[in-house]
Amino acid sequence: MPGTPDDATRGLAEEVLSIARSELPGLDARIGYVDGEGDEFPALEAVLTHVAAERDARVAARRDADDQEGSDAEAGP
Repeated sequence: MPGTPDDATRGLAEEVLSIARSELPGLDARIGYVDGEGDEFPALEAVLTHVAAERDARVAARRDADDQEGSDAEAGP
């Protein structure tokens, strides 16, 4: 989100996200501010870092589940 982080820009961003999520179910959209900081107005870089870490955790969990399924299939009944 460009501009100075404040309640007005956050309200606008939340409204846009609400509309986008209603049109695109499953959309994982986040609000990050170019000049943000802290929890209330998180910096874009922090938001992107958090999303990347979540993605990596999901990939690792899926890989572990696939490995487990493969080892179960090899063991047989």
